[in-house]
Amino acid sequence: MKYLVTDSRDIRYNLALETVLMEQADLSEPILYFYINSPCIILGRNQNAYDEVNLAYVKDHDIIVTRRTSGGGAVFDDLGNVSFSFITKDDGASNGNFAKFTTPVLAALHKMGATGAELVGRNDLQIDGKKFSGNAMRLEHGRMFSHGTLMYDVDLDVIGQALTVPKDK
Repeated sequence: MKYLVTDSRDIRYNLALETVLMEQADLSEPILYFYINSPCIILGRNQNAYDEVNLAYVKDHDIIVTRRTSGGGAVFDDLGNVSFSFITKDDGASNGNFAKFTTPVLAALHKMGATGAELVGRNDLQIDGKKFSGNAMRLEHGRMFSHGTLMYDVDLDVIGQALTVPKDK
């Protein structure tokens, strides 16, 4: 597996690089790509920003709002969040298999002492019923990525004001 960590903190650059890697990189080995973003909100490809985002708040606080090519819900990122993306060839059996891509993440977290971390539902990672990671996928032309977030020191007050978060999340 190849590893890539970007120094960019701009979500627009980081998502563009992920797209280029998925569409054009040599995938003879899977790529594990890590990035950290300045404050931003990333919408899934089918979300309505007017329903998900407090647009006045994000404008007043210079929070970038952008859209990713995968599905899933709205995500707030800041410097207390690490994003990861597994970029690989489509093997015909991995689309929708979030456990395949989150199992190594959970194993690393368990090794670091977060032994209560687990995959809950289809694509969320939680500890003690609290979500700290959402995951989404994109599949196209025999290639795919599965990406997610790892919240470790995110400003929860900002999330509550910037996003309209469903109670179950």
